[in-house]
Amino acid sequence: MGILITSEESSGTASPLLLSEHTDTVSDWKSAAESSPPYSARSSPKREPLLSSLEKKSASLDSCNSRKEKLASRSRGHLKLTPKDQKILDVMKSRRENERACCQRRQMLHHQWEREKRQEEMVKSTLENIRRKMIRVANLKSEKNLNEIWEEESKKLEDIDATTPADDGSMTHRSDQLLEELIKKEEVRVRMSNRRKQKKKHQEEKLQDLTREEELMKKMLQEKQEMDIQRASQKKQTMVANNVAKMKKVNTERFNKYKTQKEFLNTQERDICESLSQVLAQQQGQVMDNLEKLTNERVVLQKYKRKIFDKRLERSRNLKHQGEKEKCCGRKAVEELAEETQQKVQTHTCSAHMKAQKAREDRLHREISHASNMKRINTYLELWKEKTVEHLSEKEKRLEEIQAAREQQMNEARASAHRSMILRNKLRQYYDPNNFDKKLLEAELYIKMGSGIQTAAKNLSSFSIS
Repeated sequence: MGILITSEESSGTASPLLLSEHTDTVSDWKSAAESSPPYSARSSPKREPLLSSLEKKSASLDSCNSRKEKLASRSRGHLKLTPKDQKILDVMKSRRENERACCQRRQMLHHQWEREKRQEEMVKSTLENIRRKMIRVANLKSEKNLNEIWEEESKKLEDIDATTPADDGSMTHRSDQLLEELIKKEEVRVRMSNRRKQKKKHQEEKLQDLTREEELMKKMLQEKQEMDIQRASQKKQTMVANNVAKMKKVNTERFNKYKTQKEFLNTQERDICESLSQVLAQQQGQVMDNLEKLTNERVVLQKYKRKIFDKRLERSRNLKHQGEKEKCCGRKAVEELAEETQQKVQTHTCSAHMKAQKAREDRLHREISHASNMKRINTYLELWKEKTVEHLSEKEKRLEEIQAAREQQMNEARASAHRSMILRNKLRQYYDPNNFDKKLLEAELYIKMGSGIQTAAKNLSSFSIS
C-alpha cells in the first residue's frame, strides 16, 4: 500500500480522492479484521484430535490417580503407619503434587505460546491480503475515473454537434476549435494512458520484486521458526530428561538413604531386643536355679526333720516301753526327756522358718532389681527413638528449605522472562507492530553478515518504516 502512494507522489499525479479511498478501505479492512472471530474459536481441525487425545490422557491419569487414592484410603483403614513412615509418605505425596503442577503449568505455557504464534501469523496474512486488495481497488478506481471523464467529454461534443446547424460558418469554426481541443485531449488521454500503463507496469514489477522479497523473507522466517521450534523442542526434551533423571537420582538417593537408616534402626532394635532377651534368659535361668536350690533345700530339710521325728518317735516308743517296765523309777526321766525333745523340735522348726523367710526375701529383691533394670532399658530406648525422630525431622526441614529456595529461584526466572516479554510487546507497539518482527530479523541478518547495524548505539527508530 505504501508503494502506490509514493509512486503517485513522485509522478506528480496523486489525487486526494485516491488517498481518501485508500484510507477508507484501510479502515474497512481493519474493522473487518477486528470483527473476525479469534483463532481459538476457529481452530484448525488437525489440532482438535490432538487436543482431544491430550484431554483423554489427562482424564485417564486423573481416574487412575483417583483409583489409587481410593485404594490407599481403603488400605489406610487396615494399616497403621508409624509417624516416621507417615512423614515420608507425606513428603512423597507433596513432591508428586508439585511435579504434576509443574507439568500442567508447562503444558499451559506451551499451548499459550502456540496460540499467540497462530494469532500473529493470522494477523500478518490478513494485513497482506488487505494491502493487495487496496492496491487492486485503487488501480481500478483510477481507470474508472479516466473513462468517465472521456465519456463526459464525448457526450458534450455530441450535444454540441446536434445543436449547431451545418451551414453556419461561425459554428463550423467553433466545431473545428472543439475538434482541435478534443484531439489535444485525446492526445493527452493517450499520453496519460501510456503513462498510466508504464506506471502500472512499473508497479507490477515492484510488486513482483516485493512478492519475491516477501516470499524469501517468509521462507527464511519459516526456516528460522522451524529451526527455533526444533531447537526449543530439543531443549525442552533435554531439560525434561535432565529433570526426570535428576528427580530419579534424588528419589533413589533419598530412598536408599531412608532404606539404610531403616535397616540400621532395625538392626539396632534387633540387637537390643536380642541382648535384652539374652539378659532376661540369663536372669530367668538364675531364678530357676535358685528355685531348684530352694526346693532341694526344702526337701532335704523335710527329710532331715522326718528322720529326726522318726528317731524321736522310736526313742519315745523305746522310752515308753522302758517306762512301762520302769513305771515307778523312770517317770521323771521320761518327762525330762520329752521336754528336751519338744524344745529341740521347736528350735529346728524356728530355724527352718527363718531360712524360708530369708530365701523369700532374696527372691523378692532379685525380682525388684530385674524390674528396675527393665525400666531403665525402656527409658534408654525411648530417649534414643526420640533423638532419631528429631534428627530426621531436622533433615526434612532442611530439605523443605532447599525446595523452597529452588522454587523461589524458578519464580524469579519466570518473572524476569515475563518482564522481558512485556518490554518486547511495548517496543512492538511503539515501533509499528506490523513491521517490527521484520525489522528485527533484518537487523539480525545485517549483524550476522557483518554489515549494517554493528553496535548498540544505533536504535531501531532510525529505520524508515514503509
